[in-house]
Amino acid sequence: NSMGMPVLTRGASYENLQDMPFTQYSLVMGDYFRTLGIELRAGRVFDGRDAATTEPVVIINQTLAKRHFPDVDPIGQTLMLGLPENLNRPGLLGAERVDFPWLTVVGVVDDVRQEGFHQEPTAQAYVPYVQVPVFPQMLTRLMLVARTQGDPADLIASARQAVWSIDRDQPIARIGP
Repeated sequence: NSMGMPVLTRGASYENLQDMPFTQYSLVMGDYFRTLGIELRAGRVFDGRDAATTEPVVIINQTLAKRHFPDVDPIGQTLMLGLPENLNRPGLLGAERVDFPWLTVVGVVDDVRQEGFHQEPTAQAYVPYVQVPVFPQMLTRLMLVARTQGDPADLIASARQAVWSIDRDQPIARIGP
């Protein structure tokens, strides 16, 4: 499940939000890329080095890499998902001002057609779930993805039970292959 966010690279400046480029981004954990069959093209996937207390990192897709780092190796470059200081105002994402961190690119993965096969791939960034600042607007939904052998419908009851064993009041909006 992805959301849109302004993306800023070092040296870029913008006077208003409408001029900023946007990217889709997803908060991910576990074996997300392997589960979905998204191939790593450069660098690495998230692992135990990426914790709440370590340097913030990001994995980007090939479209984002070509758009924002066309002439350099994107691994080790930095970008920000959020607002630059001159556009960042208190109250935008809650009562307090949110300072967006610079993220170091640790991997580049294949493009995924998030909006369906008929749409061209969009720029996409992936952030480890454990490193995301907690503001309610960013944590409104969670998607559980599982790879199965056989009919995925056979796991529906087990998936519901697993979620409800953690939180009986957790709503499950949709289940599908």
